[in-house]
Amino acid sequence: MDEQDRINEQKNEEFLQNRRLQKEKRLRRRRVTTGVLIVLIVLISLGAYLITSNQFIRGMLYHDLNQKAAVNIPVDGSFVTEYDVFSQHVISCSKNGIKAYDLNGKAAWEATFSNLTTQMVSFNAPVLRTGESHCIVYDRGGKSIIKFNQRSVSPVITTDYNIIFAKLFDNGYIAAVTEDSGSKEQVKIYDKDGQEIFIWHSGESNILDAALSDNGQSLVISSVDITSGKLNNHLTFFQITQPEPYARSAKENMLLTNLKFYNGNKNIVGVSDTSVIHFNEKGDTVYSYDYEGRELSAFQYLNGGEVALVFNSNYESKYRIVIVDEKGIEKGVYVSDKEIGNLSFDGRNIIANVKKGFHVVSRNGKELRRQEISKDIKKVLSGGKGKIVLVGTTEIDIVN
Repeated sequence: MDEQDRINEQKNEEFLQNRRLQKEKRLRRRRVTTGVLIVLIVLISLGAYLITSNQFIRGMLYHDLNQKAAVNIPVDGSFVTEYDVFSQHVISCSKNGIKAYDLNGKAAWEATFSNLTTQMVSFNAPVLRTGESHCIVYDRGGKSIIKFNQRSVSPVITTDYNIIFAKLFDNGYIAAVTEDSGSKEQVKIYDKDGQEIFIWHSGESNILDAALSDNGQSLVISSVDITSGKLNNHLTFFQITQPEPYARSAKENMLLTNLKFYNGNKNIVGVSDTSVIHFNEKGDTVYSYDYEGRELSAFQYLNGGEVALVFNSNYESKYRIVIVDEKGIEKGVYVSDKEIGNLSFDGRNIIANVKKGFHVVSRNGKELRRQEISKDIKKVLSGGKGKIVLVGTTEIDIVN
C-alpha cells in the first residue's frame, strides 16, 4: 500500500467516524425529545385526572367558571315567596302576584292577582305548582286557582269550598282537593279550559294525592282513614267518564302521598313514608322497594317509573341518594358528606341541593360534578338549556 492509499484509507475512516458521531448525536436528541414528550403527557394526564377526580379541585374550578357566568336575580325578603321554573323562566310567587324572569335574569312578564279576579286583592297563602306547559297558583284555605300558559291566563277556577291542595298535571288538567259538606273532603278534576269533568266525595277518608294519566282517561286517588285503631291507605281507580271506581286497593300503616302514571299510562308508581310501590292499572302491586326503617327526607321522579330517594342520617353522618328502577331494584347509590336538601332532574341527571352548593349525579349514582359556594342555597332547580337555578336567601343565581 503506497502513501496515497494510506491517506485515502485514513480519510475514509475519519468520514465514517464522523458519520457515527452524527448518528449518535441525532439518537441522543431523539431520546431527549421523546423523554420530554413522555413527561409532558404524564403531567397533562395527571392534571386531568386530578381535576376530574378530586372533588376539591373540581369544585373550585367549576365555582370559578360558573361565578363568572352567573346571572343574579334579587330576592324580595319582605314577602314570603315561592320560586320554581316554568317554560325556561324563573317564576316568583308572592301574595300579590307572580313575576317571570328569563334565564338571562331579565324580567319577562308579571301578573297581579287583583287584576285577574275580583274576589281578592291578594292570596293569603299562595302555592305555586309548575308543569311542562302550564303553571298554577292557588290560595291554600281560599277558593281560587289561577292557571298560566306562558304569558296568557286561563279562566280563574273558583271552588265551592276551601282548598286543601291542588295539583297540576302535565296535560294541563287540574285536581282540586277541597273541604266538603257531606263528607270529609272532595276532589274535582278540571280540564285544560278549567271546566269541571269529574267529582268524587271521600266519605270518612282524607285525600292524600291524585294522579291522572296523560290521556286524561284514568284517575287514581290515594286516601287514608283510621278504623279499629289501624291506619288504612286506600287507592281508588276510576275511568274519568265513570262515577264509580273500577278497582280498589288497600295498604295498612302506610301513607302514599305522591302518585304518578308511567309506561304509557299502564302503571302507577307511588311514594310513601315506608316504601315505593308500583301498581298496574288494575290496582295490583307488581313491584316494591322498602326503606327498611330509614326516614325519607326528599325524593324526585326521574324517567318512567324511576325514583331518586334521599335518606339523611345524622347518626352516621352519611347522606344518601338511592336510585330505584321500575322493578323496585336499586340501580345506584350516591353517598354525600353533606346533608342533602331538595332534588331536581334535568331529564338526564339529578341535581342535589346541599347547604352551600349543589352536586350533579347520574341516574346510576355516579357524581358528575359539584360546586361549592360561600352562601346558603335553599333550593336548586333545573332551568333547561343547561342552566341550574340556585335559590338563596337574598338572590337567585343562574349558572351554566
